[in-house]
Amino acid sequence: VYVSGTAAEEDLVAPVLAQLGDRARRLPRGSITDLATQLAASDLLIAADSFPLHLANALATPVVGLFGPKDPAVNGPYFDRSRVVRSGVACSPCTLRRCAERLCMTALSVDAVEAAAVELLAPNC
Repeated sequence: VYVSGTAAEEDLVAPVLAQLGDRARRLPRGSITDLATQLAASDLLIAADSFPLHLANALATPVVGLFGPKDPAVNGPYFDRSRVVRSGVACSPCTLRRCAERLCMTALSVDAVEAAAVELLAPNC
């Protein structure tokens, strides 16, 4: 398991790495080409609606997209072997650039993410 994040997201990444222990490593920061190489070699990517999610999807890597404020019907992922997980809060989708509440993301179900990942990793998927 690789975990990634920007320098500004260190307070989010560090606890995940600590909880996973030796089962996870930090994805090294590099170029877009480095990222594409890593994503193409991956069995699965779980990510928020972001550049890595859409790049992995375009590279035919299975993806679980975590969607909050944006509408996946508009923003993808568009290719096969993708699943979208949403919380379904009443205010989502929305057009806000910033939200103090972020309920649409904090209410995402770990069980739903796990089920989508297991489905994509199934041998006949």
